[in-house]
Amino acid sequence: MVEAAVVETAEGPGRPAPVSRIRGWTVGWVAGVAQALGAALLLISEFVRTDVAAFGEKVPPGTRLPQYASDFPHVRDWLGDRAWYRVIEDVGDALTLSEPRAALWAAVCAALVVRFNRDGPPRVQCVLSLLGAVYCALLAVVGIPYLALAGFALPFALVLGGVVLGAVTRR
Repeated sequence: MVEAAVVETAEGPGRPAPVSRIRGWTVGWVAGVAQALGAALLLISEFVRTDVAAFGEKVPPGTRLPQYASDFPHVRDWLGDRAWYRVIEDVGDALTLSEPRAALWAAVCAALVVRFNRDGPPRVQCVLSLLGAVYCALLAVVGIPYLALAGFALPFALVLGGVVLGAVTRR
């Protein structure tokens, strides 16, 4: 049996919206792409955390980086000179309360929980899923240096993130 949630629609207030439509927004491809990008960024940033710096932290000056990460500070500096990147970085810093790594973990874990638990409250799950997707997309832009650091492993990380999210999704 399909339940209905009462929502405000273009036809007027009180029109029932099927839970399946809300669930579609919760686990749809738009949220899924952003969440897979966030999962890939989380995988990459955690993998290189000890070699470079944790997500959201600066590389200390004079630090000797491994060969694969030698251009990392240059990419960060180059992006830091761009106004659009600084704005997005400032917005991300404000929204994540200066803890982007923790926010990324929270967004990806929330996506996994919401996708796995199909019996939860639909509206709450939809809000959690879409907020997590927005966080993931925003932090993916902030994490461009980490994504660039992945090089040829980036498609693998993206596919792995998508497969994990797809595997736990219960429709």
